[in-house]
Amino acid sequence: LSEIPKKLVVVGAGYIGLEMGSVWGRLGSEVTVVEFAPDIVPTMDGEVRKQFQRALEKQKMKFMLKTKVVSVDTSGDGVKLTLEPAAGGDQSTLEADVVLVSAGRSPFTAGLGLDKLGVETDKVGRANVSPQGRRGWGCVCGVYSRQGRPCGL
Repeated sequence: LSEIPKKLVVVGAGYIGLEMGSVWGRLGSEVTVVEFAPDIVPTMDGEVRKQFQRALEKQKMKFMLKTKVVSVDTSGDGVKLTLEPAAGGDQSTLEADVVLVSAGRSPFTAGLGLDKLGVETDKVGRANVSPQGRRGWGCVCGVYSRQGRPCGL
């Protein structure tokens, strides 16, 4: 970005989106986080999560939890998001200069030759992980496994 956005929307309340939102907030952006789930950072301890959200709210970050993005309109200046409650209901709009999408992850492992290393993948391309975080071959290890814990070497 060539300038600090006045209004920034972060879609997804995982640790990466919250970190980026916090940085932009400290630079002067008005930050709103839209999250489908009822809580931020689902892998975090519940009490720590509450305190973390309070700290971010003190930094003036706003949260719209249990909210889904239905559509995005980029035809005018900035971005216009259409939102609705995750359980369904009346739609609302939210306008911003910039939207940071930090929701969901997709593995990009096709063509890496993991099979030649003996690393097995599931049907969508994620490397299979043992309880110790190993990825199927001695030196290949997940830094942060799909089970939500660091790799145990």
